[in-house]
Amino acid sequence: MDYGDYLETAAAQLARAHAILRQPRPPDPAVRASAALARIRLYRSVERQVVAVGGVREADLPQRGVVPDRQRAGGNQTAAANLATALRYATAHSITASEGVGNIPPIGPAAVALHSAHQALQIAGDILISNTGPYTGPGDDHQPSTADGIALLAGVGRENNLAAVARLAAAAADMDVRLARWLWPEEAPAPLGRVLAAAEQDAWQTKNGSLRNDARTIVGLGHGAQAPVRALAIGPAVDDPHRWASPASLQECVAAVDAARAWLTRRGDDLTVQQVVRVATAAVGITRSVGHVQAHTTGTPALDELAATTARPWRGVLEFANELRSPVPDRGNLSTLTAAMSGVATWLQGQLRPAGQWADPPRWAADEAARSAWRTGTAQILSRMPDLADQLHDATLRAHGRGGVLTEARRLIRRPGQLIRATHWVTAPPEHPVFTELLGGLRAAGTATRALAARADVAERPGVGAAAALGAPMSPAKLAGQWYPQSPAEPVERASRTRSRAAQLQGAPQVKRR
Repeated sequence: MDYGDYLETAAAQLARAHAILRQPRPPDPAVRASAALARIRLYRSVERQVVAVGGVREADLPQRGVVPDRQRAGGNQTAAANLATALRYATAHSITASEGVGNIPPIGPAAVALHSAHQALQIAGDILISNTGPYTGPGDDHQPSTADGIALLAGVGRENNLAAVARLAAAAADMDVRLARWLWPEEAPAPLGRVLAAAEQDAWQTKNGSLRNDARTIVGLGHGAQAPVRALAIGPAVDDPHRWASPASLQECVAAVDAARAWLTRRGDDLTVQQVVRVATAAVGITRSVGHVQAHTTGTPALDELAATTARPWRGVLEFANELRSPVPDRGNLSTLTAAMSGVATWLQGQLRPAGQWADPPRWAADEAARSAWRTGTAQILSRMPDLADQLHDATLRAHGRGGVLTEARRLIRRPGQLIRATHWVTAPPEHPVFTELLGGLRAAGTATRALAARADVAERPGVGAAAALGAPMSPAKLAGQWYPQSPAEPVERASRTRSRAAQLQGAPQVKRR
């Protein structure tokens, strides 16, 4: 499941809670108090999404449990900051009243529905963190883990992303209209009576406050259904190349391409020329394969020829990279980048060209369901290839900057009675023709792949190119400090729990707090 699936799950549970609140209120005050406490967690989860996708700074928000002064907060607030402030305001009294009550488990259908919505949003938040990098405590930076995370932090598609999460804020505010009459704190024993009275006050103030208007305004400014964040999946682990070397399905191929892109984001400074050779080799086969499938599943034969044209810049990259070296030995496919890309190319060739010739479409797409799956899967791969080319270009440029690109040089050695021509490798100067052709080839590969995706009506997956178009710095650390500031009010313990959840979702070892 991706981020959008969890948003839909939360929306469905909110709708369920809204329907339950139409029924008579339960006589047991513990049941109503359980719903009031679940409401606090729900609002905090929605706020977390708004802060993450809206680029809201903690300094722009009031302290938790304190009713914010909207005038003091400043009239220059962004729409996202206004919405996050209103969400925090929605639980201001409840947070104070709930202190000392303890952790009451969800009791009754209303509390269960609100708790389920909260849990779905917690997982959605973990997906965001696995891409943007977790917050590790005061003084530490977020480190983006994927190109999708870089694009999110830079604000690519922000209006649509905010519209997708603001819909939940509007639904929560609509629920409060019924909840305000449902809590009924009268005759409830303390401290449940205090919790119910505070929640009732918060719900009434939400009903009459700006939350619904703020949320609906943001929903109207964007197209939530088209939000790029909806397609975000858990950030892939990149430490085990063998995990991605042998994909067995189209969806595993998509995940493998994402893993290759994530490796470039996290380990791009380790790129070698030999790895560029392997990636370019794989990219030629992948481009031809996805173009062939798109041509036969969309009824657009021209895409097959266009894919062959698109593969030419990758062949040029392969030719120029083969004339260069890196000052480290070739380790084969012992990186997630090369293992994943080679694995995808091999699997596609085995399905589409098992004997070196294109197989008839009925062999790999026997019915309409299979054709649809192939069309969707190859479109997802194609949407990621432009960002792969962009990241490969940037990483190659950085490799050259640290002396990691060598070119062949020859010199004459004089010996008694002999004149020997010796070959050795030296650092390539920035203006070296082969190196400049390599960079130009990678740029051309990105441009050609974008053209193929546009011709196939495939939306490009946001990445470093889209972030750069908004003026974002390409260093993940600089990007984190500028677009995703620290939130000093959040305790380190919660950050540790977040890292552990993200590690579990990735299948990586948990990071323990010292």
